[in-house]
Amino acid sequence: MNVYLKFLNYKPKPEDASPNAQKGSSQVSSLLKAAPIIQVPLSNDALADKEQTIQELKETIEIMEVKIKKLEQLVKLKDSKIQALTNILTQNGISDNQ
Repeated sequence: MNVYLKFLNYKPKPEDASPNAQKGSSQVSSLLKAAPIIQVPLSNDALADKEQTIQELKETIEIMEVKIKKLEQLVKLKDSKIQALTNILTQNGISDNQ
């Protein structure tokens, strides 16, 4: 069984062509809406492969989001350690410029 991706063939409404309609962007959108139907046959195997790829990419995104959160925590920890050490230096009369 083949699965088809279809882009609907939308015919512009008569009021889109009225003199009171906005020119420019409305004319472009009318042309885009009137695009012909495009059919791309996909076998069940191809569809399953694409779904598998999508699932793998979603899992990769989840892993990357966890890594980003960990890195953000490490940056905050590093900043707090730098601030604590800077405070100790300031208390001991040692400036940053030396």
